[in-house]
Amino acid sequence: MQVYFLHNALRRITFQIYKLPNIYKEEDVISSFFTYVFLLEKIVMQKLNVLGVSKVEFEIIINPNFKIGIRDPEDTTISEALDNRHVNNQHFTMKWHDTSLRINYGTQIADGISDVVRMLEAIKEREERFVVTFPSQAFFETWICKIEKCDININWDSRDGYESITMKTDLFIKEWLKLLQQLRQVLRETGYNGTNLVDFDLLENLERFH
Repeated sequence: MQVYFLHNALRRITFQIYKLPNIYKEEDVISSFFTYVFLLEKIVMQKLNVLGVSKVEFEIIINPNFKIGIRDPEDTTISEALDNRHVNNQHFTMKWHDTSLRINYGTQIADGISDVVRMLEAIKEREERFVVTFPSQAFFETWICKIEKCDININWDSRDGYESITMKTDLFIKEWLKLLQQLRQVLRETGYNGTNLVDFDLLENLERFH
């Protein structure tokens, strides 16, 4: 249990430093601090794995029956196409560790699609650290992401406290692509495409992330 609290304490300190204005950050000092933290975290995570405390599984369970309904010719964006009562009553599930989050296909994900795509692009470009902000209340305000070899670690502040998750990068990408590909398919089946939605290109060529 002490190891678990140490791990959370390290992550909380790191998160708070990320939020500091740049004028309070000395680049060399911060760089050295992060190097120390991540090395120490490796030791902590190894200990957690031995104890069986840390779990790295991550899954997005899509609704195979998800449908949009009738296309509204006035829709010009993905968000507008997904923002209707029928869509808001349909959900997919995001699971990690022992947490399960039920998210509707409408307002709770529509405005965050561009953020998901940017996140996948950052992973593909192997950015060592990057921050993703989701506008949806179903998500956590800010994800601080770190890529190291084959893993991705994500930290955030939630309403219930500080959270952290680590998983294989390939698994993380695969699960998000499963959702994005379903959205693309259902939008197309409803009659939406790059001609009538100005941001439909976000869902084009998703294969580039494989």
